[in-house]
Amino acid sequence: MPASTRNPVVDLALDLLCELPHVAALDVLDHAMRAARGRQPDFRNTGPTAALYADHRDPPSPFAELLRRAFAPGLDPRDMALVGLLGKTRDPQQQSAARAAAGRWQEVIDQFSERYSLWNAAPPVLHQVSDSAPRRVAQL
Repeated sequence: MPASTRNPVVDLALDLLCELPHVAALDVLDHAMRAARGRQPDFRNTGPTAALYADHRDPPSPFAELLRRAFAPGLDPRDMALVGLLGKTRDPQQQSAARAAAGRWQEVIDQFSERYSLWNAAPPVLHQVSDSAPRRVAQL
């Protein structure tokens, strides 16, 4: 069993992803986010990987990779490594690339937030689990 992230939503999503790797990333998130819909969940990383990323939504976290696969599968995961350079490099080309990657990443976070009505007063949007998901996920 993987180490706990100390975040129940993230732990559930990553556990499902490991247990059912053939299930679509969006279906995994739809299930894991059920209890957090319409709320203000805290994704700060207080687990053993906190030195690597401060927030589970930030690359290179496994949860961020799940978000990328769910909301922007065409986004090159190697570009997401550039987000970590933002504010840490003096090289103008690297800064420009990091800003562009951060802008693309913000679009992913915005889609995530909108789908699950996070951090706002909008009523939760309910999404059906797709027919391609195994019955176990649909019943969870």
